[in-house]
Amino acid sequence: MTDAIVEHSHEMIRKGSRSFAAAAWLFEPETRSRAYMLYAWCRHCDDQIDGQDLGFGNATMPCFVPPTQTTQASLCAPDAATQNTYVFWDPFHPTAGTGAVMAQYAITAIGR
Repeated sequence: MTDAIVEHSHEMIRKGSRSFAAAAWLFEPETRSRAYMLYAWCRHCDDQIDGQDLGFGNATMPCFVPPTQTTQASLCAPDAATQNTYVFWDPFHPTAGTGAVMAQYAITAIGR
């Protein structure tokens, strides 16, 4: 297995599951590395089946579309769980789900 594949599996966990990443530290290094690979494979399969990327089902359309002179406002869903499968809340702002991913990147980047 190449270092790039192993690093990608670690990145998948950092992006996709903070709780799994934290729990994985309970394992010894070799077992943790194998668990990362298993998680990355399962996440990839799940995303392929669901047509998602790291849990986001829609990366192009916003969840909320503001009204115009000729159309009414529209909302993708009333519940936050569905709304957070969208990358964008409106044409300009990220959803809370996207914000959580960005925050996790920042935390990882500063080494916390």
